[in-house]
Amino acid sequence: MSDYYDVTGTPTTGASLSSSAIRSEFSAIAAAFAKLPTLTGNGSKFLRSNSGGTSIESLSAADTRSALGLVIGTNVQAWDADLDAIAALAKTDSNFIVGNGSTWVAESGATVRTSLGLTIGTDVQAYDAELAAIAGLTSAADRLPYFTGSGSASLATFTAGGRALVNSAGTANTFPYFSSSNTVTLGSITSAGRALLDDTDSAAMLVTLGITSGSYTGTLTGCTTSPTITINYSIIGDVVIISTDDNVTGTSNSTSFTITGAPTAIRPVTNDSALAPAVVTNNGSENNGGVFVFMSTSGTLTFMHSGTLTGFTSFGTKGISAGYAMSYVYKINNP
Repeated sequence: MSDYYDVTGTPTTGASLSSSAIRSEFSAIAAAFAKLPTLTGNGSKFLRSNSGGTSIESLSAADTRSALGLVIGTNVQAWDADLDAIAALAKTDSNFIVGNGSTWVAESGATVRTSLGLTIGTDVQAYDAELAAIAGLTSAADRLPYFTGSGSASLATFTAGGRALVNSAGTANTFPYFSSSNTVTLGSITSAGRALLDDTDSAAMLVTLGITSGSYTGTLTGCTTSPTITINYSIIGDVVIISTDDNVTGTSNSTSFTITGAPTAIRPVTNDSALAPAVVTNNGSENNGGVFVFMSTSGTLTFMHSGTLTGFTSFGTKGISAGYAMSYVYKINNP
């Protein structure tokens, strides 16, 4: 059984047929051909059965795509050179697809950041632990951030006095100070004052002030031995201050009492004498009323006792008493 043509009979060899039977058979064949589309006008078309299943019909390429659900641009993607360019790119990890003005290319993250004007450290801030530490603080009134260590920060109280100090407008040769509570005033400072403040330690300050300090080891004479004592000195202009906190005594063998060894820098131009608040021992007895002391041009300190330079006993104990100190002021360029 065929949808197109069924043979009505099969004549034997040499059999004769009536003309009507032949015409009927040809009519059936013609009806079968009528179910097919003509060739004329259907070049390059596609064939399908009609919706009723009673004949074959021809369709254009567009109608065929529609019938197949393959409409370009609706059901399937139309060909595009850009898509071809993208499809041809290497699938490199972390790359980006970027248009270069004529086609599509793959660029690294660093190249893309440059193209976007986002180069780290040039266009945008690079991550920094110190900045992150500050960003992690909770802001509050009257607080200042400060670093407590590498990559860590905290907040300090910013007092009204501190704000007043920071807010003061400095001018040449002045320094700020608090004239009252939370009130800053500028005071004048001389070049000499600035030089003093610029010194790094007390020794440098003494030099700036013209004060020379030092010490020397003095030797007691007039004793059976030669005990020593450390004597400190300061030179201010032509004034010398010598002092000692040491206490030293020896067994006397002379009526005089001297300490030798003063350096040249503190020796006077002429012999000098002054009442020095010192307690000396003579034959075991202390004289705490103060004694006259002479500094000679040769650097020898000579002590007076009982109004004379030879008032000490030549026996017993003499020296600077234990538990007492001595100081003596004189001028190098004394008149």
